[in-house]
Amino acid sequence: MKKRNCVWLLCIIQGFVAVMNAQVLKVEGGMAFSNLRTSGLERNQLFNKFVIPFQGSIGIEYLDKKNFNLSSSIGYLRMGGKEKIYQYNGPDPANASLVDQKYFIDYLTINTLFNLKRSVHRLTYYLGVGPRVDFKTGVREAGVESMEYIDGKQPEVNSAVFGLKCEAGIWYALDDRFRLGANIGYLPSFTKAWISPVVSDITMATRAFTLGLTLGYALK
Repeated sequence: MKKRNCVWLLCIIQGFVAVMNAQVLKVEGGMAFSNLRTSGLERNQLFNKFVIPFQGSIGIEYLDKKNFNLSSSIGYLRMGGKEKIYQYNGPDPANASLVDQKYFIDYLTINTLFNLKRSVHRLTYYLGVGPRVDFKTGVREAGVESMEYIDGKQPEVNSAVFGLKCEAGIWYALDDRFRLGANIGYLPSFTKAWISPVVSDITMATRAFTLGLTLGYALK
């Protein structure tokens, strides 16, 4: 609990400092190509197929220099995956059909990136990387079965996941204030998102690639 409180305190301090020095306000919306990676199983991988949920955020850019700046954002991110399972339509096994079983974890995600950039006329290209923390806000299943199949117990989903955000993007200055952009991101996670309630060696980690469109507004 103390560790989580420290993380929240650092985020609040960071956000306060960033807002005081904000130069650009940025809104992003797009998709997250996400799946789950299982450790501890010899063969079967749970929910290792990609799903494509929505992701969105609002952020700011600050300490803007010619070739670099810092950016911070807070947003909504859904991680998860899917797998094929058999659905039996009656007592005859021949009537079984394959359907998608999906598992999602919803997060409030916060990150701060160090961005290298280069501007050519109205176009700016950039590469960014920095720490990320995701706070669980909910869990959702979609399919014909429940995750309670593991010895009748619910999986233990961690309340916070720590990782990185790596991003590459471009934006175009429409005028002195507004700009339109697009980016792609990779979100590797260091903390396990899911732990088996029966065998602690069986864990799952989240992984996602994001694609987003951004609208920026210069404050200064």
